Amino acid sequence: TFAQLDVSEHTPYIEVTGTAEKEVVPDQIFISIKLTDKVRRKENYSILQQEQRLFEIVKNLGLDPNNLYLADAISEVNKKRQREKGVKITKDYVLIAKDANEVNKIYDALFEKDIKDANVFKTASSKIVKIRKEVRIQAIKAAKEKADYLLSAIGESVGKPLKIIEMSEQDWRPRNASSNFIVRDEYKSENDFFFNTSFQKIKVKFSYNVKFSIN
Repeated sequence: TFAQLDVSEHTPYIEVTGTAEKEVVPDQIFISIKLTDKVRRKENYSILQQEQRLFEIVKNLGLDPNNLYLADAISEVNKKRQREKGVKITKDYVLIAKDANEVNKIYDALFEKDIKDANVFKTASSKIVKIRKEVRIQAIKAAKEKADYLLSAIGESVGKPLKIIEMSEQDWRPRNASSNFIVRDEYKSENDFFFNTSFQKIKVKFSYNVKFSIN
């Protein structure tokens, strides 16, 4: 973002940089859930059955049904020894949770329903637009405040802004959306798992370079 007014080269000015940042707790955790036709305990476990169980999980946990949506569906022909064996169907769903506690409840419910191919792939904030606006305002105010106290030290005062440049904008997120993983306790049965889930904050940061005239 760039804004500038033409001014005389002889206009006295002060040029400063103001920076502001804010950390945001993500309130949108995106969970990818892959469903595939498979056999469990010598019984067919179809995608339709898995979908029905997935819908039940959303309902039983009191989640917004609009937060579950189909991301992709793939059909491919399985072949073995050059003979067609059937069609393999895979469906990828995305379920959005609001916090780590809700993610844990979802994982527990998925595991109980024998749906185990799930992982968090992204975090976000529903308030990010508002927060970015707030941080921008804080950054440009910081530039004005810096110019004020520097000029007051030499008995001068700040005039109108002559140039405003947004130097940087950043929503910092870790490469991995979360540090969630599934751990099996070797001293318990193979069905006993616990989930260690935590999510790093999103850091929003802006800097402005501002040139003010000197009164």
